Amino acid sequence: MKKIPVVMTVVCAMAALAAAGDNPAPAARAAAKSSDKAASRPAGGGAALQIPKDAQRVDASTWRWVDGQGVAWIYRQTPFGINHYKEQQPQAAAAPVKEPVKVTDLGASYRFERATPFGNQTWEKSKSELNENEKRIVAGQQEAAAPESAPAPAAAQSGSKAN
Repeated sequence: MKKIPVVMTVVCAMAALAAAGDNPAPAARAAAKSSDKAASRPAGGGAALQIPKDAQRVDASTWRWVDGQGVAWIYRQTPFGINHYKEQQPQAAAAPVKEPVKVTDLGASYRFERATPFGNQTWEKSKSELNENEKRIVAGQQEAAAPESAPAPAAAQSGSKAN
């Protein structure tokens, strides 16, 4: 019975020594804090990033500024400070995607065919029952077919005439 309190005391003492060994000395903790503060400062030891005086305000937290070389910069106020980055040029509009549906005119109706991952999907609709999407598909197919069946230009025809 007397062994239990002795064992408990030894275990507690060992736990206290192990916990004390994990924590660095107070002087080491203070040195680590000062090095963390130095690491969070901007490079070169300069002041924090500032929004230029002649920057144009875009919205509540965004400014636009053009430097001497003509490069546009965007400055944004965040909860963590001010960020800046080069302004992206607008991307050119992508070419319209060709409709993946083939339309066949059957006279009073249309047959639509679409390739899907599970095979071809085919359906027929009368011309009077087309929904908006199907009308758009038919119009797109007709516009695409119009340049192919257009007559030859007049200049090409006039070159073949004899004088």
